[in-house]
Amino acid sequence: MALATGAREGEILGLQWPKVDLEKKRIEIAVQLQRLYRKSIGTEKQGDSDKQKEPRTELVLTSPKTKKSTRTVMLCEVAVKALAAHRIRQEADRRLASTRWQDQGFVFSNPCTGTPLDPRTLIKYFYAVRDAAGIKDLRFHDLRHSCASFLLSHGVPVKMISDMLGHSSTAFTMDVYGHVLPKLQEQAASEMDKVFEEARKAQKDREEREKREAGSPGAATGAAGGENGPHNALVN
Repeated sequence: MALATGAREGEILGLQWPKVDLEKKRIEIAVQLQRLYRKSIGTEKQGDSDKQKEPRTELVLTSPKTKKSTRTVMLCEVAVKALAAHRIRQEADRRLASTRWQDQGFVFSNPCTGTPLDPRTLIKYFYAVRDAAGIKDLRFHDLRHSCASFLLSHGVPVKMISDMLGHSSTAFTMDVYGHVLPKLQEQAASEMDKVFEEARKAQKDREEREKREAGSPGAATGAAGGENGPHNALVN
């Protein structure tokens, strides 16, 4: 999901099934799950001194980073199939958990309880998959960067990518992923070569056709010019 949608870690962990539409192949990102510190309350006595309680953390659903972070993201077929298979596995987890299961609707939940999946647990799973694949120094957030780079390198408009990632502006998108531009420029030059080559081929085919028509009976007028005569193609 991270690689296919470019969604942030917290956005993926905060995703709930009511916001998933597999039939229309889209998800709605409206919240994110984060582990935040809670302020300590009170003090505890230790001899003649008071020691501040250690801060504790909790998982909370918060609003996305910016207004544009609240968005609808279309899913590729691979992501749709992965989510469908994951839902089947989750139903099996629910049956095994029985009364321990707390149905909170999270797409990616603790398989034993149905509660939100802790970001630390996600990273632990991710590192296991990453290491098994023989990949080094890849962070989970790098999957978001990879998604954007793939889309840019395949010619997807920057505006669409910016909307998909929930960036505040296209300028920000290009600031972050400007390193992909040289490859895009190479592709643009290659595409331009194709345009000119097709134009030259079309002109050559037209000239050959007009020569054949000029050599056929009754084509004298056309060969001399005029309404049916050969036309010069302008390719600049």
